[in-house]
Amino acid sequence: MLREIHVRNLAVLAEAAVELGAGFNVLSGETGAGKSIVVDSLSLLAGARASTEMVRTGAEALTVSGVFEPEGEGWRAVLEEAGLEAEGDEVLVRREIGRSGRNRVFVNDQPTTLRLLSDLAPYLLRIHGQRDELGLIEPDLQRAMLDRSGGPDAQPLLDRVAAACEQHARLAERLERLSGDDRVRRERIDLLRFQASEIDAAKLRAGEEVELKAERDVLRNAEAITRALGTAFSLLFEDEGAAVERVGKAGSLLAEVEAWEPQAAAWGAELEEARIRLTETARSLQHRLDGLEADPARLDFVEERLAVIERLCRKHGGDSGAVLARR
Repeated sequence: MLREIHVRNLAVLAEAAVELGAGFNVLSGETGAGKSIVVDSLSLLAGARASTEMVRTGAEALTVSGVFEPEGEGWRAVLEEAGLEAEGDEVLVRREIGRSGRNRVFVNDQPTTLRLLSDLAPYLLRIHGQRDELGLIEPDLQRAMLDRSGGPDAQPLLDRVAAACEQHARLAERLERLSGDDRVRRERIDLLRFQASEIDAAKLRAGEEVELKAERDVLRNAEAITRALGTAFSLLFEDEGAAVERVGKAGSLLAEVEAWEPQAAAWGAELEEARIRLTETARSLQHRLDGLEADPARLDFVEERLAVIERLCRKHGGDSGAVLARR
């Protein structure tokens, strides 16, 4: 309940003070008498934002203060949480707004913040303007008024209703989770069927992309591979003075001195083994060369196949094995 209000240098009002009595108080006057200024001062005490334009011409600052007797005990908790003392049953609120833009707030002559004043205001006053009556049709307000009308005796019933409502909400949410929306479920089934048919049509094999990538590398570099293998084969076996021929000649020379050099036979055996291995390697190179050729058509097929596999892997995540597992 508002007991007193003091205003200084607000708009056109130099200074005024009003002491309100118990019960219903009415302030009346002609247009321009300052009724709106009183409402503005109450808004400032309720934590409304202030403008320097509200300061009276010629003054450096405006001051609005009010003495309140709040109902209930909730306001004490607000003050105590902010570290302010809550002595007695009255609360003194003061706002000072300077022309320079400085804004100061005091509660019980203790400096505080505008945020605290906004939190405290609901316990001090309520300002109702034109068309506020439309708020009376709000279901939440009507329900709160109905609950409050029952008094303390209705509290056990309110608790039971609240518990039942909470349980209903939990069960309804669970039912929704279990049953789901039928349309969404059908759409999900259709999507899964499409994805399964897409995977089936691709005829994937687990690990297929690894083999195809290796083959693609060979096809892309067939010319370089052929040149390297051919040169290596020639140096080992085909050219005059190739490695196999030279190793064989070295072995023959060692065989000629076996009677005089004790280690010649062992060295000759090692060279013969090396000659045989070089010969086998050369034959393997020749065999590979016989089966290696550039094949643009096969390269195109491998590229297209990899594109299909990579698209499915990006879509479903993982590799070809993971895609098949989803199927």
